[in-house]
Amino acid sequence: MHDITHSRTAGINVGKVSVPLVWKVLPKETRNGNSTSSHRRALVEKLLEILPAKEIRVLLMDREFLGSGWLEWLDRKGIGYVLRIKSNTLVGDKHAHEYRGSKGKKTTIRHQIWGQSLFFGSKKIKSSGADCYLYVASNRFIPKEALVLYRKRWAIEQLFSHLKKRGFNLED
Repeated sequence: MHDITHSRTAGINVGKVSVPLVWKVLPKETRNGNSTSSHRRALVEKLLEILPAKEIRVLLMDREFLGSGWLEWLDRKGIGYVLRIKSNTLVGDKHAHEYRGSKGKKTTIRHQIWGQSLFFGSKKIKSSGADCYLYVASNRFIPKEALVLYRKRWAIEQLFSHLKKRGFNLED
């Protein structure tokens, strides 16, 4: 019997829920469920065995999927991505949060982020009654499109909810 506490999943969105195509169970000793670049590369290599890069519209990633080497690798593989970034991430010579109120959805200028030339977008969102901001970076998609695409990431959260709580109870 193995303790399975964390995994990484790549799936395809079908309606409002993501259907997993490949996944990697992370070792128990993995700190807080954070995957390494090698874990992520192995997952994407497995995905590329069944789905060519040209068939992947976009890889949507949350804040823990960062790293210059990882992002360069995705770009070399021909995979477009949208990555949520933290408010303190350096975008050019300013932190992401310093762009609040700017035309973050309309610009098509690339910025240096982790040594990569990426598009950057920001959007004010309502969260639990407080004003929050969403910051994204992309290798292919201008900010307005990147922000629209990132909303589709919710489908993976719906999958996890189904797998963990709504009948499947995988964590049990």
